[in-house]
Amino acid sequence: MARDTKKGAKSEVLSMRMDPATRFLVDFVARCKGQSISTVVERAIQEAADRINLADDPRTGEIKWTHFWHINEGVRSLKMWSEKKLYPNYEEQFIVSFANMHWPFFYVTEKRTAYKEAYIDIIWPQIDEFAEIWRNTRTTDRWAAGRAMRTVILNAGVQPPDWPPRPPAPAPAAAQKNPPGQSGEGKAS
Repeated sequence: MARDTKKGAKSEVLSMRMDPATRFLVDFVARCKGQSISTVVERAIQEAADRINLADDPRTGEIKWTHFWHINEGVRSLKMWSEKKLYPNYEEQFIVSFANMHWPFFYVTEKRTAYKEAYIDIIWPQIDEFAEIWRNTRTTDRWAAGRAMRTVILNAGVQPPDWPPRPPAPAPAAAQKNPPGQSGEGKAS
């Protein structure tokens, strides 16, 4: 299938081969419903997608296409590519791993439950370049891809995250069991 897109277009043109019988059926359904062929195809696809549930146990909830849909292409891609049941390819898995390693650019916290959409909007058009920098420098300059993303974000007039990430603050000293001067070592009597 070939895709022809125009910059700024609200929809995409999708070319596909159909045997004559299938083409007839699409035309027949369109005429019967008083719809365009595009509408018939779009609704058939949506109805098929609505019937899919990726949840391991449907009784505990549903994981439908709406779980993955997001207006932001980068967020949408990360959501889909993180789902093993959608069979992400190697490159998609690599980019998810890259985003996880560079989480301050993609996620609100290290738990990765919410996305930083503003950063992703800026980074995503060049995601393949940043992933390639990571692939080529991760053993020689671990912070290079993050610095490159940080520069692009700064050039867009947005404050980027700190990079390289700062080490976590040390945990407060453990509370002492005994107050000072009372070590618990008593005099022998």
